[in-house]
Amino acid sequence: MSYFGSIDLALVAISNFIKNIKKGMVWDIPKNLYSPIKQDIIFLEHRKNKRNAKIFLKFLSSDLIRESIKEFGYLVN
Repeated sequence: MSYFGSIDLALVAISNFIKNIKKGMVWDIPKNLYSPIKQDIIFLEHRKNKRNAKIFLKFLSSDLIRESIKEFGYLVN
């Protein structure tokens, strides 16, 4: 499957390249040229499905998932 047809250059998320495109070259944009996009999880204490939220949070915090996230080019704190 071709995502870009005859295009010579595209700016895509590294995670998209790793998962879908897998051919071509990757140029990492120098970190001093942009501000990082920080993504967080918010846990709402007073929800009725609090137990499920805690389980999901524990899952996202597991070493296996953290390593998987890193494999897609993201930084994990």
